[in-house]
Amino acid sequence: MTEQQELKHKRGWLVNAGNNEISIKMALASVYTIKTFQDQKHPIAVFLDSADKWPSEYDWLVDYVIEYPFGDSSANMNQPQLNQWQLYHVTPFEQNILIEADTFILGDLDYVWKLGEAKSVLLPMQITDFRDEAYMSPHTMYFQENKIKTVHAGIWYFKAKDELAETYFKMLDVVSQNWRDAFKNYLKPEHVHEWPELDTLHSITMKMVDEY
Repeated sequence: MTEQQELKHKRGWLVNAGNNEISIKMALASVYTIKTFQDQKHPIAVFLDSADKWPSEYDWLVDYVIEYPFGDSSANMNQPQLNQWQLYHVTPFEQNILIEADTFILGDLDYVWKLGEAKSVLLPMQITDFRDEAYMSPHTMYFQENKIKTVHAGIWYFKAKDELAETYFKMLDVVSQNWRDAFKNYLKPEHVHEWPELDTLHSITMKMVDEY
């Protein structure tokens, strides 16, 4: 494990931009929604496999362009969610809201920062779609029968340099690096995904943190 960067800001947004042109364009759209609906005083960092892939004409939109410190865990799969565990180690912020490139922020989330003052990690158990309707991923429908709590990780909060948050990210690292085995251990054979589905990664991580 590497040492985190020196924390430069109290609060900031992390956007996981991935490793290809499509995901980076989605990340740009996500950044625009942050700029539109959130407090402008909180800086934004984007994370991707190579800083050279970030279009320089959009440098003005973000405050940091940061490469994954341990390489791209999804280089052969185009599954950037496998890199979420790395962001803990290089965030320049003390309090962080992390979003995936395909997530839009369409409302004020200032209350999350306030909730996070006393928390290490916050993951939503319910989310809404762009129609403002409750959304349940089809991949989580069978979690209850596998005794797994459902959490969603398209957008979530964590505190840097925090013991419990570090424990969570260490476990997320293990699950992300060994997701096939983790899925087989915690899901019935007919429910095992053929790709590292994001909510499943985190729901299993949460279960393993509770167990170990």
